[in-house]
Amino acid sequence: MQNLNLRTLDLNLLIILQTLLEVRHVTRASEKLNMSQPKVSRALQKLRDAFNDPLLVRTLDGYDLSARAERLLPELNQIMGDLERMVAQESFDPATSRDRVKVYAVDLEVVAFLPQLLTKLRQHAPHMMLDIRSEPRDHFDLLAEGDVHFSLSGRVPTVMQDQYRMMPLAQSNMVCMMSSNHRLAGQQMTLEDYLGCCHGYVSITNEGPAMIDTYMSGMGKSRQLTTRLPNFTSAAYFCESSDLVVAIPEIIAQMVAKGHDVTIQPLPSEITLPPTQFNLYWHERYHNDPMCRWVRRVLLGH
Repeated sequence: MQNLNLRTLDLNLLIILQTLLEVRHVTRASEKLNMSQPKVSRALQKLRDAFNDPLLVRTLDGYDLSARAERLLPELNQIMGDLERMVAQESFDPATSRDRVKVYAVDLEVVAFLPQLLTKLRQHAPHMMLDIRSEPRDHFDLLAEGDVHFSLSGRVPTVMQDQYRMMPLAQSNMVCMMSSNHRLAGQQMTLEDYLGCCHGYVSITNEGPAMIDTYMSGMGKSRQLTTRLPNFTSAAYFCESSDLVVAIPEIIAQMVAKGHDVTIQPLPSEITLPPTQFNLYWHERYHNDPMCRWVRRVLLGH
């Protein structure tokens, strides 16, 4: 073969070459390729020039392969098969997959949303593994770095938002958790009552003020913060043994309150926070991944 620059080689010529070598006839090759015979003939001449070889040679019975073409055909079939597999649509079979689904979520988000995923995995993908991470990290850093496929969060990315895709899972209003023996337990609190309490808040990433404090700052108000908690699970323990009041999403509060001497009640009517939205996030790199598409359908209940 001549010193051929592969960047200038038309892939269509290899498709024509494969057909010519298989059928060993220009006219039949043109019919199989649905091309005109003159066009196939011109392509054959380009291929002969490129390989510096006749490729097809005349015999008494028509055409036969040159010695070079005999060696080329099996190599060409393998190359074209590899190319077809490379560009073919990826498929995913949960029944045979041994993929690892990597998810980041904090304690109660894990409990609220991921058992249903595990149930589906055991039913339809018995060899797959659910790998859950909950260490104190920024949800979106993990996605950006490719360390996890998904992140469950009530937060939203503050930078590079076009990198992430999102699917809503649930929403929940904020409520107050406090001891059943708290002086305000069972009462409809006024804003003055609420501001007179000692407050705790959950900080997963140790970054920034709580959403409710940002909201109240806009009202020109502030709470007396006495305790920063590392996770939602601990909130019920602290509330039942002290005068602490913790504002958390109701879907989370109902789970952590079980087995504890605490009560859950609405925030003061003056505090009109929008519901907390729990979302499933993933990075753009995994948007078209077949396994990740299947997991998203499972979490949607499809």
